[in-house]
Formats: sequence, C-alpha cells, structure tokens
Amino acid sequence: SLQPLRELLTTRPDDPETDFLYGRALALTQRSNLATWSLRKAMRDPEWLVPAGLQLAFLALAGRDFNEVVEITGRILEREPENVPALLMRANAYAHWEKDPELALADANRVLDLDPANVESFEPLILALLDLERFEESSEALAEAGRRLVELGSGEAILAWHCATTAAFEQEGGDL
Repeated sequence: SLQPLRELLTTRPDDPETDFLYGRALALTQRSNLATWSLRKAMRDPEWLVPAGLQLAFLALAGRDFNEVVEITGRILEREPENVPALLMRANAYAHWEKDPELALADANRVLDLDPANVESFEPLILALLDLERFEESSEALAEAGRRLVELGSGEAILAWHCATTAAFEQEGGDL
C-alpha cells in the first residue's frame, strides 16, 4: 500500500488522513522510523491528533524514546484525559525512563481505575513501586497481577512475563 499512498500524497499533500495512512503503513515496515514525519503532519489536524499520536507514541515507546512518548501522549491527554492507551504508554515511558516513578504510578493507577481488566498496567505500576523502594506494595501488586491474569484467562506471553517477573523479584529479595 505504500506506493499508492505515495501517489495519493502527490495529489493530496495536505490531507491528514492520507498522511496518517502513509505513516501507519510505514510503521508496519522495517523502515518505521520514516513514519514519524507523516504521523506528525497528520497530528496537526485536530481530527487526526489522537489516532496519529497514538501510532507515533507507540513507535517512540518501541524505540525507547521516552521523552517523545511523554510529549505526544501529553498532547493526546490534554484532549482526552481518559484515553487509556495514551495513559498506559505514558506510564510505561515514565517507568522505563526511571525519571519520575511517581508519575508512572499515577498513570498506571489511573488506567486501573478506568479499566480494571487492563493487566498491562501492572508492569509500569510494579516498576514504579520498585523504583520508589516500596517493595511490599510491589510484591502485593505482582500477586494481584497474577490473580487477575488467571481470572482473565490471559495468554501465554503475559503469563510468561508474570512468571519471569515474579522469579526476578524473588531472586532480588534473596528467595531463590
């Protein structure tokens, strides 16, 4: 779909939907870094701010550009304060950036308030608690995540994450 979208961009260079589609198509290739320009251009249109911004924030998170994630999700959350994907990406950025674990914790808790079944929010929550040296709370959160994962019938990948995280946590605490 890249070539037809390139051709469409020559005839409609200022169409935000075309920019979004082109950026999304590029994001699916091994040249996802090329998607940034089109997605940023699409974000200029208020109608495309959220979809293009979410795609761009996802790419930035995958590339570990946490500053970019925080900037983009901040713009989305100004418009849609309860946007769970944006909150979750920002929580992950803060947690993995290790710059402000309190903000990671706040965003992860907000995700759980809005969507209690969102077990993905436990990763930044637990990382933030560990960063804040609130070990007992992080242990409780890890156990709660395990219970929810079982209740929801989660897939093998997330169960493996929980198992590995639990093992690492126990090892750090000296319990082999």
